[in-house]
Amino acid sequence: MEAYFTDKANEWVIADQTRLKQVLINLVTNAIKYNKPNGLVKFYVELDEAKVKFHIEDEGIGIPSEHHGSIFNPFYRLNMENNFFVEGTGIGLSVAKEMTELMNGKITLTSELNEGSHFVVTLPRAELNSEPIDYAPNNAKRKIAFNTIKVLYVEDNIANLKLMQRIVENMDGVTLVQTQFGERAVALALNESPDIILLDLNLPDIDGFEVLKRIKKEKELSEIPIIAVTAHAMPEDQAKIKLAGFDSFIPKPIEIERLISELERLTRK
Repeated sequence: MEAYFTDKANEWVIADQTRLKQVLINLVTNAIKYNKPNGLVKFYVELDEAKVKFHIEDEGIGIPSEHHGSIFNPFYRLNMENNFFVEGTGIGLSVAKEMTELMNGKITLTSELNEGSHFVVTLPRAELNSEPIDYAPNNAKRKIAFNTIKVLYVEDNIANLKLMQRIVENMDGVTLVQTQFGERAVALALNESPDIILLDLNLPDIDGFEVLKRIKKEKELSEIPIIAVTAHAMPEDQAKIKLAGFDSFIPKPIEIERLISELERLTRK
């Protein structure tokens, strides 16, 4: 396998870190899996003014042109013996496409039977030396329509913590408390008495489900609305979140208007 950058490596892309890794790992894994013996897999990055393009190329069995339209549909998989796609249990490419589009990107495919495949993931580019990106829309700077509220945000990704700070700076009436750790989140909930909790499910010490369980055990915290924040937003993930007792969920990357709506709805409730 070859990996290289065509320009300079010190570049940034506007995307959710977890989702982007999942998409690229999925495509690279497929390239290796469906490659020919001793075939080469190339992974490289191309830059232009506004976009970053991640290229994944293989020298494998390829995908017939008549299947290009259905390759990203759920429940299609490659029949290795006959080199065509059949109904199956695989949803990898479908999920990769959905995740990429949620990050305002796209996936394209070029492939011919027995000539290998070339996938390109295109995402918005962020300049390192540019002015900070204003993620908040014009109508985000407004007072929540009841009383002032305190929000506890539990998230291990520093970039997401900074993004939330920028969002809240443009929202009147909201105080933000943050932590990267689940254990600390339980302590902060007890000490700070937040009006609402935004809880990432993947944390470095205990996961979000365990944090939820511990908070709900505390009598004085049991009525606080808790929103799951996750990059995993498939129906089965949503069902698990609801069954665990979360009041709602917000998929990553966070949409500001949805965040505001959930804060209003749950805190008013």
